[in-house]
Amino acid sequence: MSHDLMGCMPFRDIILHGMVLDEKGKKQSKSSGNGVDPLEVIEKYGADTMRMAIITGTTPGTPVKIGMDKFEQYSRFINKLWNASRFVVTKIVGEESKTEFNYEQVRQQIIQGLDEMNDFDRWIIA
Repeated sequence: MSHDLMGCMPFRDIILHGMVLDEKGKKQSKSSGNGVDPLEVIEKYGADTMRMAIITGTTPGTPVKIGMDKFEQYSRFINKLWNASRFVVTKIVGEESKTEFNYEQVRQQIIQGLDEMNDFDRWIIA
């Protein structure tokens, strides 16, 4: 219809997404009071948690159930990833201190050790 009325294509790309539902499977809305405030989630759990909870386990066009418990679960998961990465960095650098690392130094140490690594380790780093 827009093409006929305006003489040009209105959109080049169209993205379809599923409906965002609450934990009980009902449509989230402000009027119902069952919506999740993104600013509240970011303040409590962080932006990475919110991003991961929204995109993980969803496929295009299917509805996604979002609730505060899902954000809490992903917050714990991201915390585990953070702790694991800090552990690996301490082993690479050879320090046990909790101070900030020089990540450029860590990168250089990894590059220098590539020759001694097996194919699997090189694949992981790549």
